[in-house]
Amino acid sequence: TSPTPYCTEPKAPRAASYTTTGGTTPESTAGSLLPRMWNPLSKHQSKSNPFRLTRVKPGPATYDHLAKLSRFRREEIDAFVEGLFGDRDELDFPGTAHKAIDSLGEIRATFAGAHELCACPPAPASTDSLNETLRNLRDLVVVAEAEINTIIQANKAARAALLETYNLEKPPMLH
Repeated sequence: TSPTPYCTEPKAPRAASYTTTGGTTPESTAGSLLPRMWNPLSKHQSKSNPFRLTRVKPGPATYDHLAKLSRFRREEIDAFVEGLFGDRDELDFPGTAHKAIDSLGEIRATFAGAHELCACPPAPASTDSLNETLRNLRDLVVVAEAEINTIIQANKAARAALLETYNLEKPPMLH
């Protein structure tokens, strides 16, 4: 597959563009993961202890709260992706992780759009409309967590495959 761009902030002074190449080779994935990102996430390699985004106290369904919440969630996703990529602009991920990163990019864009809309609302909105938007943002958090866990699990499997090939390639010890 062709590289997929992942923009962290189109209006930021330092606009960074990240790409994934969607490869399937575990060597490139495991060798690329930076210890500063992988080590804290290693406790979430077990499906019984999945990664969770920060829990936020429920707030009122107002433009102000929605703007703050959507900005916070966008920044969380940005931090995860920037930590995953480190100082690289491109990494080779297993197919499932590649798809999850693409989905995470779409979720991030939705949070960014919600922030822009709610920070400078075009017109007053009904309480029902704001409540529905709040529910939708909360639902997106669940999807974002699932995608992040897919990335973690896919990279765990790729690392295990890489370690297995290293073990198979190790020459026998002579006694």
